[in-house]
Amino acid sequence: MTVQQTTPPKPKQSLIHQFSNFTRTTAGLEKTLRLIQSLAQIAIELDIDPTSTTRWTTAKSQLALTRRYFRFFAFIDCFGRVYGLLGGRDESQGLLMSGIEIGRWSCLGLYFVLEDLTILHAMNIHPVAWNKLVLIEAYKFWFYALSLSILGAVLGLLFTPRVSTASKYSSDEKPSTKKDNGKAPTTVDAQGQSQAERTALMKRIVVDGCDLLIPGAFVGWMQVTTASPKNPLSATKYHVKNTIVTVNDQLSQPWRFERVMLGDLNQEPRVLVCVVIGKVLSAVCAERVLCETPVYQVDDVDQDKAAAFNCREWVVDPLERLRGSDAVSSVFARGKVERNAVEYVDEKKNMGRWEAGGDGEVGGSDYGLDYGEMCS
Repeated sequence: MTVQQTTPPKPKQSLIHQFSNFTRTTAGLEKTLRLIQSLAQIAIELDIDPTSTTRWTTAKSQLALTRRYFRFFAFIDCFGRVYGLLGGRDESQGLLMSGIEIGRWSCLGLYFVLEDLTILHAMNIHPVAWNKLVLIEAYKFWFYALSLSILGAVLGLLFTPRVSTASKYSSDEKPSTKKDNGKAPTTVDAQGQSQAERTALMKRIVVDGCDLLIPGAFVGWMQVTTASPKNPLSATKYHVKNTIVTVNDQLSQPWRFERVMLGDLNQEPRVLVCVVIGKVLSAVCAERVLCETPVYQVDDVDQDKAAAFNCREWVVDPLERLRGSDAVSSVFARGKVERNAVEYVDEKKNMGRWEAGGDGEVGGSDYGLDYGEMCS
């Protein structure tokens, strides 16, 4: 008689110990930081107050930078997988699936390499002018990798054989609870393995499909609408612009003053930031000052002012006129306003405020009043 010694089952770990073990791994810690970054993004969209939004924006950018450290050498694993596929180490996949996997991991590896080239710029150690261009190309490769991953998962679902419950046993056999030498029937194992593979492929489609929005929106291939704020901020924009017109069969670009009503200032793509420069005492008087500010043309008598006139210089004149009027009080000096505005824009630019939307370049100047905008 033989006595079989059974090993007592290990006690189940608590959730705290499971979480601790999860965060000890590189992948687990990176996913945890990604969750916190997502919560920060939600807090930013809620826009509780400007101070909290600024803090959450800083936290989001720092978390994004921290996550880049964890995947700095991820390209090695990607190219290692490509080398293994090219070497024919995985013969379970067909030619088509192998080609898709090679393309997928190659594109993902190139994404990591290009992203690594901009790490010093993101850390503000060595800013470069080509950062945006390299990131766009990197996100294109990320988009390709995710697309190939989804394609491979869909093909895997279509061609993965299913083991039906009806075929678990032959027609002359009946299910039995008795195990053969302590092993479960092989058909049950095959069915469980097939179901697990299909579940993993479906999860991959969902996850990669959601991630596809990030590079797609960044490079402009996918249009993603943003939620409108609960209380739209209406404003009036005053500026001068030059447009090509034909006068007596001659082309010219005269400057003209323009007053535009904005239903929601947050949806105006050409306004990067708003800077308060004074308190409006009379909106009517302030508007009259802006409308009466002269606009110089190339053929004006005062050639010195006409030669130096542009949309940026136009802002200087109404600022001085408003300072000497009763329409606005406590108007700051032009140099201080411009310096503070540029510093604020640079701060937001370094935080990545406009990376996923516009081109992120700052041109001209935006000076805001309590009731509207003067933009150049």
